[in-house]
Amino acid sequence: MTRWCHAGVWERVFDTLTADSDNQYLMIDSTTVRAHQQAAT
Repeated sequence: MTRWCHAGVWERVFDTLTADSDNQYLMIDSTTVRAHQQAAT
């Protein structure tokens, strides 16, 4: 997420979504799923 912020990705995403004036409903889900550390090995 931090890399995307510094790279300007989020700004481009929001600019693209808000460019269409016909959009009546926009939603971005910021759900983060994490596994226990032992699940990765």
